[in-house]
Amino acid sequence: MRVEHQHLWTPRVPKPSPTPKLLPVMTSERHGAQASAFWQFIASGVAKVKGALNMNGTIYHKDRRLEWSLAAGTFGFGIWLADGARSMDSDAYIVLRSWLYESDWALLFLITGALHMVALGINGRAWWTPFIRSAVTAINALVYASFATGFWLMDASSTAVFMYSWASTQALVCIYGAVKDVSRVWRAWLNERK
Repeated sequence: MRVEHQHLWTPRVPKPSPTPKLLPVMTSERHGAQASAFWQFIASGVAKVKGALNMNGTIYHKDRRLEWSLAAGTFGFGIWLADGARSMDSDAYIVLRSWLYESDWALLFLITGALHMVALGINGRAWWTPFIRSAVTAINALVYASFATGFWLMDASSTAVFMYSWASTQALVCIYGAVKDVSRVWRAWLNERK
């Protein structure tokens, strides 16, 4: 009987999560096919995220739940800003709009969230993922702190000051977990060189 050895760089394939059953969507005839395709797309995305958050596997760890939430929230916020509805038109955003255009903020959030989710999805199967996670969460902390500062400069009593400061603090918590993983990779690299 032959036994195969699995190396650290060999990708592990997580168990596929079951695809959720789709409920019938009640729409008019004209929009029925489009709405059905939209809800199937949403359901497939939910199934992928649900599979990614499977904490029983060997790749995904319980201490990454906050990080997944931050990455998905950052990406979602980028989508919200990029939708073309001019979300930042109110006077509360004057300071933030003087720093960057709304489309630039959207691109920053989209790229940061997407890179973070890719690094989390690969998580541990490539040596560089902890470094990407550390860098992206640092960018997250700075961007959310920038939003908090912009709102504070406009109106220090705004609830946005607290919420964006809280999001920045959550990014700092995620940095701690990513830096722990960086130190593990670094120690493993140093031990291999001996």
